[in-house]
Amino acid sequence: MKTVTFTLRGQKYGLYYNGAAMFDVQDVLGGDTTQLFTVIRGRSREKFAKLCEMIEIMSAQYNKAMAAVGRPAPELLRAEYLHAVAALRDIDKLQNMVIEAINAGLAQEETEEDEEIDIGLIELQKKTAKAGLRERST
Repeated sequence: MKTVTFTLRGQKYGLYYNGAAMFDVQDVLGGDTTQLFTVIRGRSREKFAKLCEMIEIMSAQYNKAMAAVGRPAPELLRAEYLHAVAALRDIDKLQNMVIEAINAGLAQEETEEDEEIDIGLIELQKKTAKAGLRERST
């Protein structure tokens, strides 16, 4: 699980772009995901409002993921809070954190737990290894 953590106004927050976040973000964008980075980097009241909604979605997913793995989670970063306190310098930071979280989520690596296990291949590898040992000992 690849997440992004950052500090805003002295408080630590986390963002996680997983499958649930992807679908919720699609809803924020009205289903038009081609506008994703245009909205994130946008400089209008409407685009900022959508950015704040995306941040709240990814913050909620971060908190759920941390709870699922038994780790403490920071406070949820709410859209209303961002509307009230985000300064101009914060907007660039928030935009960058959302892009970083999306990139991290899209780059999720398959772990050994996620990989399919090919029992036949394992057996073949064992037989091949045993045959190799027999040839060497003779």
